[in-house]
Amino acid sequence: MYSQKGSKLIDTIKENCTDGIFKGKFKIKSFYREFPGLPETLENFYVKVINIENEYIKNASGSDKILSFKIIKRNSIITIPEFEIPTNTAPLTVAEIPAVEVVRTEGIFAAYFAKEEFTKETTVIDGQHEYKFANPNIKYDKNKIAGIIKSKVDELVKADKKYAKLDDIKNALVEESYEKDATITFNLCKLGAEYKKINSAPLEEEVYVVAKTFLLDGKEVSIQIKEKDAVLGETDADLTVLEAKENGEELTILKATVENGIAKVKVKLRPKADEDLKVWKEKLLKGKKEEAYTYTFKSEKTTITDDNKKKFAAIILKNAKEGKQGNTKIAAGKTAFADDVEKALVSKDYISGDTISFDTYKTQAESLWLKAECQGDTLKHEKEFLKRDGEYFVIGKKCECEARVRAFMRMLRVGEGTGELIKSYDYNKKETIYIPHDFEQAYTTAYNNHKITDLSTHPQLIYDGDSSAAGAYQVMRYVWWEISGFEVVNKRKTGKYTEKFDILKKHNISNYNAESQDKICLLIAKKQRPNLLEKIIKNDIKKAIQEDGCFIWASLPEDETHSHYKLNGELQSATPIVDCLEHYNKFLKEELADKSPLHLKKGFLQELGYNCCEESEKHGQICSVCNENHYDIAKSENWIHQIRVNVGKQVLTYLQNMV
Repeated sequence: MYSQKGSKLIDTIKENCTDGIFKGKFKIKSFYREFPGLPETLENFYVKVINIENEYIKNASGSDKILSFKIIKRNSIITIPEFEIPTNTAPLTVAEIPAVEVVRTEGIFAAYFAKEEFTKETTVIDGQHEYKFANPNIKYDKNKIAGIIKSKVDELVKADKKYAKLDDIKNALVEESYEKDATITFNLCKLGAEYKKINSAPLEEEVYVVAKTFLLDGKEVSIQIKEKDAVLGETDADLTVLEAKENGEELTILKATVENGIAKVKVKLRPKADEDLKVWKEKLLKGKKEEAYTYTFKSEKTTITDDNKKKFAAIILKNAKEGKQGNTKIAAGKTAFADDVEKALVSKDYISGDTISFDTYKTQAESLWLKAECQGDTLKHEKEFLKRDGEYFVIGKKCECEARVRAFMRMLRVGEGTGELIKSYDYNKKETIYIPHDFEQAYTTAYNNHKITDLSTHPQLIYDGDSSAAGAYQVMRYVWWEISGFEVVNKRKTGKYTEKFDILKKHNISNYNAESQDKICLLIAKKQRPNLLEKIIKNDIKKAIQEDGCFIWASLPEDETHSHYKLNGELQSATPIVDCLEHYNKFLKEELADKSPLHLKKGFLQELGYNCCEESEKHGQICSVCNENHYDIAKSENWIHQIRVNVGKQVLTYLQNMV
């Protein structure tokens, strides 16, 4: 709101526009100085409205002064100011206070890439929940207890897209006190979908492309995905993606009908054909192709054969990157790759002055923006979104780290007898075989097939006088105590609790449901064998099994077929390493295709403190000579490689001088 006296801003408010109607309440003050706080005989005001696109809305006459009105006073200074009828292109009906002019403008105000998350709390009832008190509650604080119950129940039912309303829980708490194992029952409500904007996603990821609109419900919106630079497609062409459903089609124009102000299409960030996907991966790895680089041989004679071509390609690339042997250095911000150099080489003798040419690439992210259009009742709306530095959506290389960890967990469960496959014996063929098994049942199964009926915590029972192993990863109760922060001596809890050792609390694990069990498996691995997850992330699975995993789970082999642990004085049998690797590779293919029966959510490695792909880029780079990662010498596992590279420097220098 402005005063026309010098066009001075008086007040600013920000409200949502609901069903095309904006309602706001301003605090009005006068700029009349002789009588502070009261307007002079005549003072003019006007209102401007800025929409979400940072544009002024205009009325029918084209003015951005949506509402203009006067405040007058009569006779005495102490007379209460009166409003005069506003002047508008369409007159308003007013009483003492002017009504707000209704401004309705249709259009598309946002388009972006998004993830579907079921976080919207609706009022739609979807079943009931019976809550059992784990401890007595005498003359409790209803607000506090209701909040605790809600947090526990919400965690249990969120996988089913439900939640508990705090007021419903409070209303169910009708007794002054509750004994242990007493129960209350209350309604559960549905969680609705929300489409949260994301700024990046890996190749092959499923995402939503969303357009937000106003006053376009029932209309069809068309969205095109565009590249900032033509990395994957042709210049100015629409980027093709895959419809995210079984036997989905390739899409260049995404179309969706607006419902409740939103149009959305679910897609996979990939082309349909696997061969085309390979091309995309290579282009993302290398970047945008630039001009060719010409390399000149210096040596009098360099003999290239099929056997040494790969080695000389790496040497030539190194010389080009460093500007050696009289060649210009590849420009900053650009790079080249050994496989392109190798393709440029032919098996023959090169003499001094001979040249070869190979492609260079501009190292950059694959940045996308969106173009959306929709035919409204009166106008065709067309607009570009995300087309600004800092706003582009970025496609990255698909991180395989979490897929590797999940595949390892599934392989482990096969050995533990809790996976989707279980060991059996074919008496006809006289050989061990693996047959299908109920994967989900394992989360509620304890030692010797005892049933777990309460997943609010680990059962902490000794079954058949032998073992307390429970759940999908056969976790012992003393291990549960340890990761809960309790001191354990000789597998017995002393009663001493130390919060800093409470790993479960640190990671917000408050129960023993399926997702919690998956997380606990990884927490145990990280606590007991700190190098295990790092080896899995690096895809060094055999070492992960035989050097670390076998010390946690007896089903994993320390050698080819035997466990680290003994039974009756002899080493126990374990799942053969050959079978372990076969199962792992099978499950990895499924995980990379986003097919997983586990309950872990994406991002679980980051929650555990691992920035796997970021760390690889930060601490290591592919060596053009040996095609392996170079790391800090302080890391013991890399000493041998570092020493081998350093010892070979004299030989390398000699070879560089040859070309």
